[in-house]
Amino acid sequence: MLSTNFLSDMELKTYVYELQHVCIAFYEHTPSGMKVEYMSGLINLLAKIGDLQAAEPWLDRIQKDYPDDMEMYRCVLHFYYETKNKIKFFELLTALKQSDITIDKDLLELIRIFS
Repeated sequence: MLSTNFLSDMELKTYVYELQHVCIAFYEHTPSGMKVEYMSGLINLLAKIGDLQAAEPWLDRIQKDYPDDMEMYRCVLHFYYETKNKIKFFELLTALKQSDITIDKDLLELIRIFS
């Protein structure tokens, strides 16, 4: 629902920050229960509302907790692309190319475009 553009900007920010507080508490209590999809969704929502500073700790966590996960690469590459952080984008893209993870056609296409 938070990704649908149904809410006003103020409502969206309010709910995203509430979600962030829940995620922080959940992560502190059960770090292994915080799946890559949850972190990715939160990072995307924080970026959507323009709070890049709040997204930074989650970027670190997702990369630390899920270093070999395709969704981590998709999320973080998207974040760096949207925030125009070319250095980190290409560093992560190089790491993806050198990794042994199985990638889908979308990430393969991304590699082809930027290589």
